[in-house]
Amino acid sequence: MQRTTAIATGGWAQLLEGEEAFVKRRGTGAGVLLINYARELLRHLQDDDRMLTESAVLGIIERHLEWADRTAMVGPGRLGVVMVPVDGPLSLSRRARSLHRDLRAVGIEVDVAYSIRRRTGGLAAAAARADAALDSSIARSRR
Repeated sequence: MQRTTAIATGGWAQLLEGEEAFVKRRGTGAGVLLINYARELLRHLQDDDRMLTESAVLGIIERHLEWADRTAMVGPGRLGVVMVPVDGPLSLSRRARSLHRDLRAVGIEVDVAYSIRRRTGGLAAAAARADAALDSSIARSRR
């Protein structure tokens, strides 16, 4: 199977399922990163402006991806990344913080959440934890 860092438009659930099989077969660590940039898109009302903004956001994200990372759109303005391999929670945290810092440095409003894959529940459970953390982050930022 060819692996690429290109940002895909395939289904998030399908990606999680496929990557779970890959991780189990290889025995590597993995994590899930969710990036919400919907607020940034709402700042740009014109369609052309919005497309350029989304392109810029995705370009920065792509520079942070490694060869085995896989991506899919989770929803409007929300991108999911399965990071493989990941050496542990600290490695995942560092990558998430670096991406968040670089997006914020160029003035892009984003929320980022992540979760490491555990043996029980796999990537689907990690994605659910990251999603809950992202929703909490978004709710806190609206206060």
